[in-house]
This record gives sequence, structure tokens and C-alpha cells, in this order.
Amino acid sequence: MIAAWAAPVLVLVAGGFGGSGGGFSWPGALEIDGRALGTLPEQDRPPAIERLVERHGLPATLPYLAPLLSDPEPEVRVYVGRLLARAGDPRAFAAAIDWLTAPGRPPVDRAFGLDLLAHAATLPPPARAAIEQAIRDRDAGIRMRALEALGRHEIGPSLPAVLGALDDDSREVRQQAVLVVVTAVGQDRAGAKLATLPLVERLDDADRLIRLAAIRALGGLRDPRAVPALVRVASEQTIDLRAAAADALGSPAMAAATPTLTRFARQQPPDDLARHAALALGEIATPAAVAVLIAILRAPPVPDEAKLGLRHAGGAAVEPLIAELTRGSPASAALAAALLGELGDRRATTALAAAADPGTGGAAVSLVAIDALARLGDPAAVPALARATVSAQPDIRLRAFTALRALADPRSVAVLESGLADADPRVRAGAAELGNALGNTFEARASAAALVDRLADTAPAVRGAAARALARIGATPGVNPGALARMLAALGEGKPTPRDPDELEALGDALEANAEAGDAERVDQAFLAADLPLEVPLARALAAAHAERPLVNRAAIDRAIVLLAAGGTGALAAADALATARFSDGQAAALARAFSDAESAVRERLCAAIARAPHGGAWLASLIAASTEPLPIRAAAAWSARDLPEARAALEAAARATDEPLAANARAALAGGGRGGAGWTAIRLQATDGTPIVGRWVTLAGSGVAVQAMTDETGVARVAGLAGAGAGAWTAPGISLRAGP
Repeated sequence: MIAAWAAPVLVLVAGGFGGSGGGFSWPGALEIDGRALGTLPEQDRPPAIERLVERHGLPATLPYLAPLLSDPEPEVRVYVGRLLARAGDPRAFAAAIDWLTAPGRPPVDRAFGLDLLAHAATLPPPARAAIEQAIRDRDAGIRMRALEALGRHEIGPSLPAVLGALDDDSREVRQQAVLVVVTAVGQDRAGAKLATLPLVERLDDADRLIRLAAIRALGGLRDPRAVPALVRVASEQTIDLRAAAADALGSPAMAAATPTLTRFARQQPPDDLARHAALALGEIATPAAVAVLIAILRAPPVPDEAKLGLRHAGGAAVEPLIAELTRGSPASAALAAALLGELGDRRATTALAAAADPGTGGAAVSLVAIDALARLGDPAAVPALARATVSAQPDIRLRAFTALRALADPRSVAVLESGLADADPRVRAGAAELGNALGNTFEARASAAALVDRLADTAPAVRGAAARALARIGATPGVNPGALARMLAALGEGKPTPRDPDELEALGDALEANAEAGDAERVDQAFLAADLPLEVPLARALAAAHAERPLVNRAAIDRAIVLLAAGGTGALAAADALATARFSDGQAAALARAFSDAESAVRERLCAAIARAPHGGAWLASLIAASTEPLPIRAAAAWSARDLPEARAALEAAARATDEPLAANARAALAGGGRGGAGWTAIRLQATDGTPIVGRWVTLAGSGVAVQAMTDETGVARVAGLAGAGAGAWTAPGISLRAGP
């Protein structure tokens, strides 16, 4: 390519080094470059034109491009014509019209003219007239190209010419004409109704594909005049055309076809035509059409299309479905209840609430009605759902608690304690999940004691659900005083089955959320006495309880340092607890050894503990300056070093670093204005499926500063000592998913 440009390349390169008309260009370069086009061989002119436009911009190059509309090389004429047509240059339209209409022009020129007009941004009336003339050209290929070109523009003004092509001798031209009519219907259905009768004639075309396209176009028009012809096709032709005709009849305007569609939809066993007819009846949605679909619900097996048709009927189906729910057979009533839930119309609440009582329609209907009430989300359903929670049947009780959880109405707390004491562990778990849904409310806090009791439940699912609920209830300091003591007592009761990682994480959330300064000594003792599985959640409680009171219990500090060697969530929890500790020289040495062996995420979190150790400022300064340390550790060290004189020089240097997390945290440390408390500000990032978002930078803000941290393996990013951070005071580049609690 470069060699083919030869000498003119040197001119273009000398003329300008910018792109798209915005670069440097010495005076006269455009004129020289433009004239150079004529000196190139024919095969080299298109790339030279492209380079010219790229260097000088299309508007400036138009005077040099326009003469090329008469270039002897067809490829050059078409390429230039497209450029000029897109720019709306009248010379392009004049050339295209001349190529199309001048006597004696060869077919190739007429094809080029249509190609040019197809790429034009707009279509002036003379150009449109030239295309319409080409639709009647003696050459079938030109007629096809004319229809294709017209299909790229507004079709309405030329619709009569297109309709004339529906009778063309060429099958391909007729096919293209029908496709253009379909496009016209999409552009302006009302204006395209001129096409109804010509399309009806095409229903008898010799070509099956043309008949099929005409059927679909008539369906888009929704013109009642087409009903008799479509009914005839649906009754007489091949199965694929019959199904397409049934689809085309699916609109309120085609309601006259209801009797025929009814006959098709009632066929047993239901075939493909019956299924399409059921969908069409749902689109018609008149009382008569809906009544047919309701009747189909009573005759198993019920096609999915009948149910889908009722969903498409929307509000028109609500009252008939309520009637079927009330008076139908158990099978049809259950189907009606499910559909009412899917429609989401609260007019159905009263009937569904009545059906939720198994004494009304049986257990099967009751279960479906309860699910439907959950979908509706109507607070008026709470009393009926509350009654269902004391049903003799555990499945109904479980579904009722699930529905109440979806509604999250504070009144449902009235059944929370009885649910937590249910004999069925599934129901107990459902009740605990309801407590979680009620959140940090006065009503939920009143049942906290019953939730605490479930921490010793024999069923892991119940224990985990109770822990998650207690985490939400205790998320605000002081809202549940004394809760942690009760939780620790419950954890000491009995010997439940082994706790899995999810349960332990939930328990850690609960203990951390409910721990207060007054619990510090009690938590110290519990941590020291804990069995191995409970060590990690209690370490999190240790960190929370000592947020404002230093951890001075030497045995607890030693055990936390040992826990660092466990890695994973245990080491992270231990690091958080150690951030509150007051270290002796010996413990500081043990901390240093553990730090050197720890995982990167743990080392990052330990920076807050290092700040409290003897000579911690110098230690952090060395971490800040160490280019071999991972960036998250250096950034954490920078924030942890605030107000430590030994680290100030390292912070000042880091504030000028090119690595933004390090520089941002160093600036925040220099402007921090005091160390604040030892507590943590944290955010947990999760995908919508609950998967933790790991290894993402998050910015947490509070007290007038913003600090960056990276999410760990649980999706949590924590910053120590950032007092005053409000809920939602965080950002995470590239994250638009929800933030978990």
C-alpha cells in the first residue's frame, strides 16, 4: 500500500501530520494534495481520496472530490459519490439522477446511481422520483436495487410505486417489494394501510415466501379489512402459513376472527395452530376471547400458550381469572391464582387472600395463592398471610413466612416469635429470614431475644438466618443493648452441628454489629475460651467491642497474633482485632514475624495494628517507601501513618507519587486532623447473585477526607479510624452493582 502511493505520498505527508482535518497543514497543502489525485493510477485513487479526507476533513475537500464524479473508473465515482451524498452535496444527487435517468446509460451506471442514493442522508424529491422511476426499470436487477435503496429512507411518499411492484413478473422483485412494505408498516402503520388490499392479493402468490411475508405485513397493519382473507389462509393453507395467519389476527382490531381462532384453540390434543390461536386470542383480549382461554384452563393438559395469552390480555383477564379462582376446579383455580400473581393487579388481593386458607380451595390452591400474594406485594394481604403461618400444614406455614418476607410489613412481627418456635426447621428459618427483611426497626428489635435463641438451633439454616437477622437489627449502635451478652450465652448452649463458612460469616456479622464498648471484657473472655470454629466470628466481635477502648488483655492479643497464621478470613478478623491493641515490645516482635509471613490482604489490614505498635511510625514509613511492596499495602500504610512524626517525610514523598491510591491516602493522612477512633468503616461489595467482588479499589469518605482500600476475599473493604463516614459515602470505579450490608 505504501509503495503504491509513490511520490504523492511525500506531498501528503509534508502537507500535514494531523488527522480528520484538525492537524497541522502548511499553506497550499490542500490544493497540492487535491490536484495530486488526478496524477495517480486509477487503482490508487480510492485510498488517496481516503487519506485526503482524513488529513483535511470532508468539507474542505469537497471541491476536489466533486470532479471525480465523472472519473472513468467506476469504483472512484461510487466512492466519491457516497462521500458527497452523505454530506448532502447537491452535486452528488445531480450525478446520481443523471446516471439513473439519462437515455443510454448502461445498467452499471443506473446501479451506481441507486447505490449513491441509498447512502444519502436525506432523499430530495427529484432523487425520490428517480428511484420510483427505477422501480419500473426494464432490468429486474435495477428494480430490486431501487426497492432496496428506497427501503433505507422514509417509504410513505413512495408507497404507491412500491405497491405496484407487488405484481412484478420477477419473484425476487415481489419478495423485495413485500419486505419494503413491511418496513413501511413499521414506519407508519396508519399511512401504510393503503397496502392492505394489494397485500391481500399476494396471499395467493405462487411463491410461498411471498405469501408468508404478506401475512406478516398484514398482521403489522392490523386492518380489519384483512380478516376474511387471513381467516381463509388460516383454514386452508399449509401449517406454517396457517400459524402465521393466526399470529396476524392477534390484535383487538381483528376481533371478528374470534370464532375461527376459538375453533382452532379448542382442538384436542392442541397442535401448533391451536397454540398460535391461543396467543392471538390473548392479544385480542375481548371478553369473548378471554372466556375461551379461561375455558381452556379447565381442560388439561393446558398449553403454555393459553396461559401466556391470558398474561398478554392483562387487565382484561383479571376479573375472569378471579371468577375461576373462586368457582373453578382445584386445577383451574390454581392456574388462575398463579396467573393473577403474574399479572400483578391488586384487584385480585381479596380473592387470593381468601384462597390462601386451605379450607377454601385446598392445600394446592392455598400454596399458589400465597405465592401470588407475595408477587402482588399488597399490604392488605398481611392478615391473611399471618393466619396462614399457623396452618396445620408446614408447607403452607413456610410459604406464608416467605410471602411475609417479600412484603416486609412491620405488622408481620406479630407472628415472628411463633414462627421461630415452629417445630419445622424450614419454618423457623423462614421466620428468621422475615426478621432479617424487617431490618433495624422497632418491631424487629422487639423479637431480638427470640432470634438470639435460634443461634443454638440444631438446624444450620436456622442459625445462619437468625445471625443474618441479628446483624441487621444491631447495625446501629445502641439499638439493642445487652444483645451481645445474650448472643454469647446462646453460643455456649448445647452442641449444635458443625457450622459451615457461610454460617460463621453471618455469625461474625451479627457479633460485630451488636458489640459495644461495655461488652469488651466479656468478649475478651469469650474469645479466649472459644472453640476453633467460633474463634473467627469472636475475633470480629473483639475488634468491634474495642473500637473506642484499647485491647490490653495480653492473652487475647497473643491469641489474635497466633490466629494470623491461619490465613483467610480468620487472619483478616485477627488483624482487625489487633488494630485496637496496645502492644508490648515482645508482642510487637511477634506481630512483625506474623506480618512477614501473612498474605497480602492480611498485611494490608495489619497496617492499622502496626501504627499502634512501638516504633510503628518508622515501620510504616519503610512500607510506604518500599516499591517492592504491593500497592494496597503501601496505600494502607500511608493512611495508617497519619499523625506519626516518624512517617511524615515518607507521606510527603508518597503524596507526590504517580500511583493514585498511595498518593490519595498519603494526602488524606497529611490532612487527617487526628487519628480518631480505632473503629472500622467498611463496605461489602457483592454481585447480584451474592458473589463477593474481590480485588476492587473502593473510596470511603468521612471527616472531610477520602481513603482508598481494596476489597478482600469476602468483598469487604475496611478503613480504620475514619470517623464520621456516612452510609453510602463510598465510590468504586467500574462498580454499578448493589452494595451489601
